[in-house]
Amino acid sequence: MNRNTHLIEGLFTTGIVLFLFLRGWRSTGAVIIAIPTSIIATFFAMYLFGFTFNMMSLMGMALCVGILVDDSIVVLENIHRHMQLGKDSFTAAEEGRNEIGMAATVITLCDVVVFLPIAFMTGMTGQFFRQFGLTIVFATLFSLLVSFTLTPMMTARIFKKGLESSSSSRVFRFMDSLEERMADAYENALVWAFTHTKKLLAVITITFFVTVSFIPLGIVGSEYMPQSDEGSFQVSVELPVGQTIEQTNQVVRAVEEYLETLPEVTNYLSSLPVAIWGGFSSNWSAKMKESVQFGKSVPISVNIRLKI
Repeated sequence: MNRNTHLIEGLFTTGIVLFLFLRGWRSTGAVIIAIPTSIIATFFAMYLFGFTFNMMSLMGMALCVGILVDDSIVVLENIHRHMQLGKDSFTAAEEGRNEIGMAATVITLCDVVVFLPIAFMTGMTGQFFRQFGLTIVFATLFSLLVSFTLTPMMTARIFKKGLESSSSSRVFRFMDSLEERMADAYENALVWAFTHTKKLLAVITITFFVTVSFIPLGIVGSEYMPQSDEGSFQVSVELPVGQTIEQTNQVVRAVEEYLETLPEVTNYLSSLPVAIWGGFSSNWSAKMKESVQFGKSVPISVNIRLKI
């Protein structure tokens, strides 16, 4: 499954979550429009910086889909608050956006300062993740611009007749009750935290040091790239100096005969890279492609890639 599919799935999943929690199509539409608008605007910034659609840039877009609606949700909720105070939609949109503008800017800049340093990493890691980090930064900044312009404008237009009511839907009634229970639980947690400050600080401090100790104790390891299951693996066989191409071919044939007995193996590719000295020849069999380069005697490394 490619990154394009992940991006589309993230867009639709975000829309469903917004619909359930904002409880209305108009509110969902006013917010979710920020995702395609910000992403398409990001294409222009990618063009200016010479970026392409690749695994890293598409992964950055897929990752920031949820981030793109943060600013618009904050602005929309504050506009709704002003409308509940009795203001018309246009006045509420202007005053609500102006009132919450600084908070939305801070939210966006917090994301920017996290991902922007990735673009300035040196070495091979920096080359890999430069487009990843900058793509997220571009999309996040454009989402802030959308929340300050497009979201208030759409909210003012689509709520000219007032806020929508969601009390008639069984699903929305369930979401209302769930939100009330969550608010009550949060209030109780705050009351406990205010009355047991020493216990709270002790628990947080102990948790912090215990978690940090996972690294030196080896409980949480480290590696350059995470291991992934690609449904294939590679086997390397190195023969000593002086082996002829016929002897090497016999070894490869023996390995291939063993692979033929494994029902899990669907196909394989075996190659014999040898120093070129006088040409190139290829030998094709039914289930594999074997490349043989004739040359002088050197240590021969046979690479066999299996597809399971």
